[in-house]
Amino acid sequence: MSLKNLKILNFESVFNEKFVGAGTFRFYNGNGSILYNISELSNKPDILFEFGINNTNLAQIVHSLNEEIYISGILDAEGKGFFVNKTLSLEMTFKSIRKKGIKQLMNFEAVKVLSSMGGGNPIKTLGSSNFGYSQMSGKITVNNGYLTVEGLAGEKGGKQLLVKSGLFGGVNLSVDKKTNTIKIEELVNIIAEQLKTP
Repeated sequence: MSLKNLKILNFESVFNEKFVGAGTFRFYNGNGSILYNISELSNKPDILFEFGINNTNLAQIVHSLNEEIYISGILDAEGKGFFVNKTLSLEMTFKSIRKKGIKQLMNFEAVKVLSSMGGGNPIKTLGSSNFGYSQMSGKITVNNGYLTVEGLAGEKGGKQLLVKSGLFGGVNLSVDKKTNTIKIEELVNIIAEQLKTP
């Protein structure tokens, strides 16, 4: 199973006669589970779902989406949403998990992309080609073609932190609550332009 360039492996599922089901899967070295309910009230079935993913390899996910962006670490996520008439609504929270031997780093391209998503700017940057971080935590909401990003890694200067730097430098990325909602098509164009900029 694949979505865009993302791949879901070893998907196994069972459901009853009312199309209520549960499944498990592998997602970039992580373990996932999903509960879903399929409605046949129309010619285009509606799908309600809840999911959780643990111990996912963040570097592999990001590389599948864009080879210029690098973010390493381990990520846990959970969320819920629905498909209605092929339109997705989604609410998902995520957080980085410290693992021995796994570095938490991102390159400058990743810093630019994450800043665009949150409508904020890096508060502090130290380092060279890669920037360290101690925590990445946030909430993503997709609704009617718009994306809203909230930072759950703390607050600084009246803004939410999406990414928090480590004790010995790194990068803080903030979310401006006044500008943290953007049309997804517009965000895609902004990211494409930023990755062109040297």
